[in-house]
Amino acid sequence: MNIDWRHVTWYSKLIAMGLFIALPFIGFWLGIKYDSLRGPLEFSPDKNASSENGQTIPTSTNNIGQLTLERPKSIVAGTIISVDANKEFTFKNMPGVTFRIKTISRISGVKKVPLCAATGQFLYIPNPNDPITTGTCVGEKSLTGNGANLGLVAVDLEIDNQSNTYVNSRFLQIFYNPQGGDDVESKLAPANPNLPAYGTLPHSTRRTVVTFMLPVDQEQIQLVYGDYGKDIGLSETQESLLEKSVSGWIVNFTQKTVSDIPG
Repeated sequence: MNIDWRHVTWYSKLIAMGLFIALPFIGFWLGIKYDSLRGPLEFSPDKNASSENGQTIPTSTNNIGQLTLERPKSIVAGTIISVDANKEFTFKNMPGVTFRIKTISRISGVKKVPLCAATGQFLYIPNPNDPITTGTCVGEKSLTGNGANLGLVAVDLEIDNQSNTYVNSRFLQIFYNPQGGDDVESKLAPANPNLPAYGTLPHSTRRTVVTFMLPVDQEQIQLVYGDYGKDIGLSETQESLLEKSVSGWIVNFTQKTVSDIPG
């Protein structure tokens, strides 16, 4: 049988159309498989420092000439206290989706991070899924403005989505009771950076780091979970967030414990 390779036939058009439709989906599936095989970044305190009672002591001076623009693969901060959580939660309206909190870290004390800016001091938090191109730089000014002395709480969250639906919302909030002054009312810790939403694609697992700003010496917080929706609405208040909350945990950084909130 002689085949004329220069002649366009109906079945060659059909094959071309099928490949045109199928190849993007195949590439997307291979990308997800590669990402899962590569595994997430180890999210841990700065490995270039030693720690004593939660105080991280640099092993070398913070000389800008000794540092490179290489993207750090772990948290860069003066003080890091990490608590192993190993907690899971789910929602009835999201079957097939499991949320896992791996660690909860209180970080404070800025350092020179040339990747953020050669002239300033920052806290740096890597992205567990993409350490090569992304990360979060939190500047000293945002932590010390108006005489404040603030730090961050970083929650390492894994979202395991085995459903057929894209999951995308805000799922965590932090409340705390101030330890100093006359104000005894519970406070909402603002997110910084303020992520409008976070989630993952169907049949995939993804990690993210959700960070909240609060007084640097705050020993205890209430970490709660719920489906809080996308973005912050104008009418969103502390009371409305509490109403959307399902449950949560009390985290004590001094004792390094995570316990269920009673009731």
